This record gives sequence, C-alpha cells and structure tokens, in this order.
Amino acid sequence: MSNWNGKTIGNVQIGELIARGGMAEVYLGEHTSLDRNVAVKIMRDHVDHDPDTRMRFEREARVVASLRHPNIIQMFDYDLVEGQPCLIMEYVPGATLASYLKALHARNEKLPQDMIVRIISALASAIDYAHSHSIVHRDLKPANVLLRSAQGPVDANEPLPADVEPILTDFGLVRLLDSSIQTSTGTVSGTPAYMSPEQARGDKVGSKTDIYSLGVMLYEMLAGVVPFEAESSFGVLMKHLNEPPAPIFGISPDLQAVINRTLAKDEKLRYANAAEMTNELTAVFNGKTISKSTADIAKAEAVTSKNKEMRPFNWGWAGLGALVIFGLAFIVFQLLLSPSVDEGQVVGRVIYSDQNALMDKATVTLADLPALKAGTHYEVWYLAGGGEVRRNVGVIKMDDSAQGQLVYTNLEQQNILSLFDQLEVTIEPDNDPNPDEASSDVVASSVFPPLALVHVRHILGSFPTAPEQGALIQGLWYSSEWVYTNSVDIQNAFSNGDEQLFRIKNEELINMIVGNANKNQYIDWNQDGTINDPSDGYGMLQNGDPGYNDQGYISQTISHAQFAAQAVDSTENIKLQSANLLFCLENMNGWSEQLLEKALQLQSMPFGADMEPLIKEITALSDQIISGVDSNGNNLIEPIIGEGGATTAYEYAYYLAEMPLLPGAHRIPPPAPTQGE
Repeated sequence: MSNWNGKTIGNVQIGELIARGGMAEVYLGEHTSLDRNVAVKIMRDHVDHDPDTRMRFEREARVVASLRHPNIIQMFDYDLVEGQPCLIMEYVPGATLASYLKALHARNEKLPQDMIVRIISALASAIDYAHSHSIVHRDLKPANVLLRSAQGPVDANEPLPADVEPILTDFGLVRLLDSSIQTSTGTVSGTPAYMSPEQARGDKVGSKTDIYSLGVMLYEMLAGVVPFEAESSFGVLMKHLNEPPAPIFGISPDLQAVINRTLAKDEKLRYANAAEMTNELTAVFNGKTISKSTADIAKAEAVTSKNKEMRPFNWGWAGLGALVIFGLAFIVFQLLLSPSVDEGQVVGRVIYSDQNALMDKATVTLADLPALKAGTHYEVWYLAGGGEVRRNVGVIKMDDSAQGQLVYTNLEQQNILSLFDQLEVTIEPDNDPNPDEASSDVVASSVFPPLALVHVRHILGSFPTAPEQGALIQGLWYSSEWVYTNSVDIQNAFSNGDEQLFRIKNEELINMIVGNANKNQYIDWNQDGTINDPSDGYGMLQNGDPGYNDQGYISQTISHAQFAAQAVDSTENIKLQSANLLFCLENMNGWSEQLLEKALQLQSMPFGADMEPLIKEITALSDQIISGVDSNGNNLIEPIIGEGGATTAYEYAYYLAEMPLLPGAHRIPPPAPTQGE
C-alpha cells in the first residue's frame, strides 16, 4: 500500500499513519472546510476495475454514512482514490476497549459491574439501531470499540471517566442484511474468539450474530477472559459450536443465566434483540430476578451443549473426486477421535515464523514451571540426533506470574526445523563454569515425531528434487504469486492493445502451470520462435520429471501433507494442520486446472474483444489461487473446500511445526526413513 502521508483527498489533508490492519490503513487527517481532525481509512482492495464492486462499495458506504447514533462512529465522506476505497470518519483519540481491558488484566483488575452494564447497554443501542437500517456488523469485538470522553483522550492506565461513551467503529466488514452479493477480500478477516456458531459453520448471519458477539464481550468484561480459548482458531470455533461457556466465578446465577442465553448455540434461543438482552441485564444488576423463559433457555442450553452433535463445516464446493474428499474427511475424523494431550500438562509452546523467508525464527513460551532457587536461571537448548547435537539458544527470564518468553533467530539464516528435532529447558547456575554444556536438570522438553518429521521437513525445510532443494511451501507460494502477477500483466497488455506482450505473458502463464523440469515440455505457444520459460522447473501442476510422477508444487505438497498426517507417530496438531493444508491445496489444484484450460483457449483465439470474458475469468482464478475466496460469505478465507488458497495454505503449513513443551525430559532416536521420502 502507498504512503499517503502528505497527500490530499478532497478537502482533507492526510497526516501521519495512526493504525494499520490486514484490510486497511488509518491516517490522521485535517478536514479544511470542517476545521477538525478526521480519521482517513484507506482500504487495501482495489475496486476501480470492477463496476459491480465499485457500485456495491458506494451503496454500502452511503448506507453506513447515513447512520446517526451517539455510539456509532460518524462517517463524513467516502471516495475512491487511485482505485482504493477511502472513508473519512470522525476521529476519536485515545484507548480502545480492547487496550483498556488488556491494561486492566495486566493489573489483575476488572471493570466495575455498573460500568460494564453502561458500556454493554450503549453498544446494544448502537447495534439495534444498525439492525433497524438492515445492517449487521459481523465483527463486534473490543478492538472495534473506541472510548470517548469530553474530558479528553481516554488513557488505558487511568480509571474510566464517568462520562465515557463506547463508539462502535470499523464497519469495513458490514454487509446489508438482504444482500446476496459475496466478495473476496483476499485476507483472513473476522475474529474467532467473538464469532457466533453460525459464523463458524459458514451459515447465513443476521442480527442474532451481533447479539452473540456482544455476549462474548460481556463475558470477557466480567471474567477477564473470553469464554472459549484453544491452541488454534479451529479449536476456538469448535468450542463455539459445541461447548457451553464456563461459569464465571463471583457472579450471581441470574447474571450467568443472562450470559448463557446470549451465548446460546441455537440463535432462535437468544434474545430477540439487543435491547431485550440489556433490559434483563440491567434488571438483574438492580436486584431483580430473570424471566422464566431466560431461566429455562439458559438451563437447557448449558445441559444440551455438552452433548450436542458436532456439525461439520459447510464444504460448499463440488467437483473434487470422492477419493480426495474421503481421504481428507478420514484425517479430520481421526483427529476428532484422537486422545488429546492433557492441557494441564502443557507448560509451554514453540511457534515458528519467517524472518528471512525461512523458518529461522522461533518463539518459546513457558508458564507454571517450578520456582527457581537463588543463583539459577532457565536456558533453552535445541537438540538433534537423539541429543548428540546440542545448541544453546538463550536464557528465558520468568516474570512474577511464572511466565516467560524467548525469541530465537538463527543468525546464519538456517531453517531451524531442518537442523533440530528436539528442544529442552534446563536449570543452570548464574555463574556457569561450562556455559556450552547443559545440566541434567531438564524441567521441560519437546520432541518432534521422527516419521512425521520427514514429511513436515519436506514441506517447510527442504525437498531433494525441488529447485535448489527448497521447501515445497516456499516454491508453492512464489509460483502462486507469480501466476497472479502474470495474469495482471495479461490484462494490462490486452487493455493497452499490445498483442505481442499479451501472447508472451499468456505463454508464460501456461508454462508456469505446466512446468518443465527437463526442459523439453515447454511449447512455443505463440509461435514466435522463442519459448518463454518463467519457471524454476517446477510447475504448479507438474514438473516434467518422470522420475517423480510429473508432480509439481501442488501435488508434491499434497503427497507429503498426506504422508505426515498418516504417519504412525503423527500428532494431533500435525493431523489437524495437514487437513487444513490439504483443503487449500485441493482448491488450488482445481483452480489451476481451470486456469490452464482457459489460458490454452485464450492462446488459440484471435486477438480482440471476444477475449475479454476469458481474461476476466483468468484474473479471477489467479486471484483465487493466491488469496482464496469467501465462498460462504462469512468474511473469512478458511481452510475449507472452495475457500483457502496459497495464502491460507502457507499459514497452516507453518502451524505443522508448532510443538508443545511438556514437563521433564523426553528422548527420541534419530529419525528413521519412511514412505515417500
């Protein structure tokens, strides 16, 4: 996204960047005609190329701009700037509700109940007003609530002013309730912790969805935590679907009943509107008893939720072979039936990320370890070969709450997972005479299953037949990115009437999908005497190497994700993330096949206006391959059939390497060969 600082949009002079998210950037601006500061929100999506999308943006912006409510952010204007939607809004400086709650939690404090009722009631009034104008917010959460006071900006570290008002903002995810139009943002949006069961299932959403999210916020303000937490977004959504909220310590049974009804799995059992919910909430706060209907509904929901049959996600996409669907379903089924690790035994976690387009950064978190004796500290070690190779990666310091974190980056820019298969936390003396040697006092450790690790390493670390022996997921990502960029070049060449460049770019697109490891497969499609060879030898669909069954990046990654999930020592996490990855890969495979078909058809056509529909389809398919598509209209790009693309595949592939830390020492033998290596 461009740097907009110093630019002018209409009567607004844009200043410094004040916030950045996955979908937009927000700048401080000065409205010269209104003589006031404003917030300028510039979306990442370009809509100028699509008249339908542009018209939808203008329609929805007009509706949101028409809202007039004291607890809804005021939109002053909207426009398209360089093809990007731009919103000019009221500027509210200071803390969000999320930052304020976080600061309270750090101080082990909670909001007074009267302030909680005040905030929830104001937000309820705002969403009921929006619903009366056929608008559902769909992403209610504390981060989307600003705190405004006439006394000045609200400080997260100070008591809330008596006149504080919550201001609901970020209508970037709103949709008209009667709209049938679905869009693809190309990013993951929405927040699993606050999503309703119907959102988790991919069902149609309505006003009851916002009521559920408001109930999650009420629970969080009373308890200090959200009602459902898990190690992954998938786990959180499963709890929204199947588990009742845990009772909150220290509140009355009547107040708990209000919460349980608000968080009912069946939206028909929730309050009819937010006002009905807050009226009963206020009554309970003032010492009155709940209604019989609330008591009955809350009790029934708390009992039946525990035994409620899990409803599967809406796959929403046909056309894949029955064998593929069965294989993916089998992995998910195995996962759901597998015994889970006792969460009470987990004392930490290792999470990997990219520092240099490699898996060379690890974040180690610890909690609830034994108290250290004076003169000692915790150190973290990476191991390989059953402990024969050992590397000290640093000291992990624990805070007063017995929690600590260490961020380790491999300075040699080496893939950590390719080097090591085990991690230990030991107790060492402060004045260690042998700093390169670990003590035998191992308090926590983690090991990677050797059979599954072979295939996880092929996906995330290195694959022997890939170009430069690179990781499959990296090659997949770069190829997908190139395909999308090339489709844009095709569209631009056509728009400019440049047939020569158009033919070259389309030939490159075909060859990139087909692949050519042995350099005899590419074809001079445009017959200009030159074969345009853009690839690294691996195509998206195949690579031309008979020794590896002509498998390209997609099919190779599919194979190794399946091997990893089905290894005899595969963990629950590997099975789960393999399933998520496989869904995305099968989507990419189907879209790539469609793209190849249309590109070949395009190459055989005479240059002219008849090409335009095919070019639009090619651009859309290329975008789906890299970004995915929100096929069920829930504002999420999920790892499910018909949605997730390369971006989602990349995310869930890295989750394969997450490792829980368990108390004590665990040893493994060196990795053994396995099938498909």
